[in-house]
Amino acid sequence: KAARESRGYTQGQLAERLSVTPAFVASAEQGEADIPLYQLMHIADLLMVGLDGLVAGPVPEGVDAA
Repeated sequence: KAARESRGYTQGQLAERLSVTPAFVASAEQGEADIPLYQLMHIADLLMVGLDGLVAGPVPEGVDAA
């Protein structure tokens, strides 16, 4: 959700770009949807985030990401 909002997309806009329903986007943001890898990669590209960051979330400050 944070990545989507930081790029200025509404759930509806992102859903349209992904050819899914806004309900699917909402469910995905809550961790309740099974998302195929190809679609995760597309979402990461649209939101301009790494796939790992999309799946695991942002690394908290002060934590070594390496």
